[in-house]
Amino acid sequence: LKMADKDIFCGHYNGTKYMVVGILHSCSAAVSFFSSLLVIGMIILFRKHRFFSQRLILYLSVAALLYSLATASAKSDYITTNYKTEKYCEWIAFVSQYTQWCLLLAVCIITFDILLKISFNRLTQFLEVPYIIVIFIFPAVFNWIPFYWHLYGISGDWCWIKTFYFDDSGNCVKSTKSVIIQFSLWYGPLFILLCAILISYIFIILLLRRQRRQMSIYNPDQIHLLRTMRNEIYTIIWYPIVYLIINLFPLANRITYVIGDDHPVFVLWLLHALISPLQGGFMALVYAIDPETRQKLNRHSIYGAFVQFFHCEKDEHEVEEYSAVIGQAKASITDPTRRPLLGKSGSKYGAQPS
Repeated sequence: LKMADKDIFCGHYNGTKYMVVGILHSCSAAVSFFSSLLVIGMIILFRKHRFFSQRLILYLSVAALLYSLATASAKSDYITTNYKTEKYCEWIAFVSQYTQWCLLLAVCIITFDILLKISFNRLTQFLEVPYIIVIFIFPAVFNWIPFYWHLYGISGDWCWIKTFYFDDSGNCVKSTKSVIIQFSLWYGPLFILLCAILISYIFIILLLRRQRRQMSIYNPDQIHLLRTMRNEIYTIIWYPIVYLIINLFPLANRITYVIGDDHPVFVLWLLHALISPLQGGFMALVYAIDPETRQKLNRHSIYGAFVQFFHCEKDEHEVEEYSAVIGQAKASITDPTRRPLLGKSGSKYGAQPS
């Protein structure tokens, strides 16, 4: 490739059709941003964040929100035809790499948490702080490495780890080091972890079936426990599956981009730009198909939740039960307007929503 090539400027596609791809990439990220914001708002509005399983989905949605912001910003310099923002592109590439790792680890944490519950039949709330550290702090430990070799920058049609660079002769050549970094820091770990997630879910399903066969139909506590865990699993199990499907297109595009003849395949870049940034959108769709969530997606439920959240929230120290002496008998009067606290049933898991 020469510097005079009209379609590729050392890995930067600047044709008109690739400008459309860049705009589509940012628009998909914007849809993902608002979808993630909607999920976060629903979890907070309907007070689902009181339950640990819902807080895990909340962390996943926050990671998707951050990734959407970084992805939407990755092509703003290209859309405005401003080519003097190399440093900006480097930092946006780092943020994109960091946030997509946060998203991947959030999916892994959800799987790990359910596996612990099924295997050891115990609560896992005590692991919440380590979970947060793994999701949001651990990715920053190693994603700075491309800065050492100045590898963050323009990569194809947006900012990421560069694949091409100009050699001493002015030729745009493929960097073997960049390819190794790309697959070491992202695509290799991505599919190793996704395979591990799928294997874990197979193991979880087998454990559930074994527990159901061994469970006595005369033990209501065991039946309640099994139903609670199955509801959690059958709701959350779709997140890694959807995540795997979404990331098949970027993988195919990047492999073609790396091992191909140095010319982009427009259809793959188009699919990459359309589907990959929609992580938050697909996660919101998975969240919306939950039966309990669907029941609340109506005008009356949303209005009632807003009123309760902003105007009618009672003091947490308000007395719920009163004692009165009537003659010689002592009566207990319970406030019928107070809803019982969820999660305090006889089961060690409580009545958490799926």
